[in-house]
Amino acid sequence: MKKFFLFTVLGIMFFISSCTKSDTDDSDQVRSQALQKILEETKSSSEAPAVMLSIARPSKNWKWSGAIGKANIGSNEIASTDHRWRVASVTKMFTAAAVMMLVEENKINLDGSISLYLSPSMMANISSRITNANSIKVRNLLNHTSSLGEYTGTNEFSSLFPNSNSAPTREQAIDIGLQYSPAGNMGTWKYSNTGYNLLSLIIENASGKPYRTFVKERILDPLKMYNSYFSNDEFMIQPFITPYFTLTPPVTEQNNFALFNCNWGIGTGDLISSQEDLQTFLQALMRGKIVSNQSLQLMKSNGVPSAYLGLPSETYGLGLMMAEDPDFIGHAGDLFGIHTKAFYLKSIDTYIITTVNQNDQDIQVFEMIGKVKNWIENNDN
Repeated sequence: MKKFFLFTVLGIMFFISSCTKSDTDDSDQVRSQALQKILEETKSSSEAPAVMLSIARPSKNWKWSGAIGKANIGSNEIASTDHRWRVASVTKMFTAAAVMMLVEENKINLDGSISLYLSPSMMANISSRITNANSIKVRNLLNHTSSLGEYTGTNEFSSLFPNSNSAPTREQAIDIGLQYSPAGNMGTWKYSNTGYNLLSLIIENASGKPYRTFVKERILDPLKMYNSYFSNDEFMIQPFITPYFTLTPPVTEQNNFALFNCNWGIGTGDLISSQEDLQTFLQALMRGKIVSNQSLQLMKSNGVPSAYLGLPSETYGLGLMMAEDPDFIGHAGDLFGIHTKAFYLKSIDTYIITTVNQNDQDIQVFEMIGKVKNWIENNDN
């Protein structure tokens, strides 16, 4: 009787297990097909040679990544989820996290004057452009309310790129940005790469280490982000996606910007990464595993009205872009024909990384994110 009971129980358990596994496999296949269709629709509606999408829902225990199109038109190289690229201003989240680490160690005061952490010569340069420069706080640099100017898009900055081996240094970029300062009123949002260059110097002063070394030792290595690195020369680890400014014939491959010296972008846009690594970082940051939950709350609190993405509800915290429609926290990055978005969608507890290697594709990318959100809300909640 006991044997019969045992065999009966085991049989029921096996039946339930088999049904559950089958149901799970079917669910995974349906989800994969739906997300692949969204990716293909985005590729069809955009001009980008390649579109990449990575989605993770840790609370539901699934993730999905896809890539479609060409990583390089000239060689017909097909884009894959293993490709790396310059993530541009997504780097700012790493810089902000590094600052908050040092705040937790009492080495940086968010409301301290930047004069406490910058060299006298740098402060003299800033003071020559901005009245009461000593009143600029570290917090102002983090949320772009310092009134510091911007160097990207200026003739002075562009003239320093005659070829891939010749590019401005961080200090040269800062100096150009200061030439365009003040760029508004202190306390009002005005996007400034110059400010994040200065934050990299502040991190170096407070930690006693080069910015890139500090980020590698404190963020990249602990998170095992082995596909992420900084490069200031033409050496790139393959596979590496090629960016394109325009596809108007004749197509110009901007290899001089895919493989170029990025010393000017230290702290503001010089990180190279992958879909998987950006997922790792974003999830760790939002779950309080890089900085404390208290520090994370500071980064998300009191966002100032901003206009980087042109969304009506958009605000900027301490190194974080935020919006209500679509509802997200994270950062976007745009650099010489490569565009990235790394967002955590709060309402559906989902992490999304998108990449396209072509300019002016924001509408298509946000449509893709919207489709993903709608599918999850209707099919996976």
